[in-house]
Amino acid sequence: MTTFTIPGPARGKARPVVFRNRHAVSPDPGWFQYNVRKAAQEAGLTPKDGPVCVTVSVTKMISQSTSKKRRASMLGRRCATIPDAANVEAAVHDALEGIAYQNDRQIAESHFHRHWGEQDQTVVTVFYLEEV
Repeated sequence: MTTFTIPGPARGKARPVVFRNRHAVSPDPGWFQYNVRKAAQEAGLTPKDGPVCVTVSVTKMISQSTSKKRRASMLGRRCATIPDAANVEAAVHDALEGIAYQNDRQIAESHFHRHWGEQDQTVVTVFYLEEV
């Protein structure tokens, strides 16, 4: 089991934009996927065969304008904000391809958690199921 942290706000997987003239522009995957890859490499992950479980835990920073009383009640509670869970998971899974596993078809389990906290960060845990 390997756990690593990506500082900063989580970003969803960038989707291509199609214009009326049927011209498609594929957006840059951005710094979030780059930072996931970099953090995974620094954590010492190497591609392995077999089933994998990936857990993504996103901490969303509470706004500075929130009152102290409300901030205390929000800390650690689940939140439903943008970007949506499927796009964040897709970005993490694609970024880890070739680093934590050969192909994202190896992902047998995937868990996503999002909660309020003091700072924006994403914690990813990769667990190789054959090691149990």
